[in-house]
Amino acid sequence: MDLGLIFSELNNNSEYRFHLAKQEPGGTRPIDVLARSHEEWAGWQVYRGTKKERFVKDKIVSFAQISGSKFLFGGIFDITSRDSKHYEVKLSSHFSELIGRLTIDYQGDNTRGM
Repeated sequence: MDLGLIFSELNNNSEYRFHLAKQEPGGTRPIDVLARSHEEWAGWQVYRGTKKERFVKDKIVSFAQISGSKFLFGGIFDITSRDSKHYEVKLSSHFSELIGRLTIDYQGDNTRGM
């Protein structure tokens, strides 16, 4: 199914940025964080990056890697403030009923940092 059919308003590139969280080699699996704690998962959305701002939009649509190209929907986060290293985020209630229930098979560039 085309993700645009479910999230048609998310096609607004001026407002939304997609975050496909992936495991660092030897690191914590994103799917474990999402399953363990909403607060810990929100913490995965706040790192701005060292070279450039990662989320230049106002909303983050997040997914946690299950394995390979499979990802589980982790919610939509509103960026409420920014500083030089972090974001402050708040989980939106928009599509919250699909958190942990919607999976996608992402067929694009599937490398870390994409």
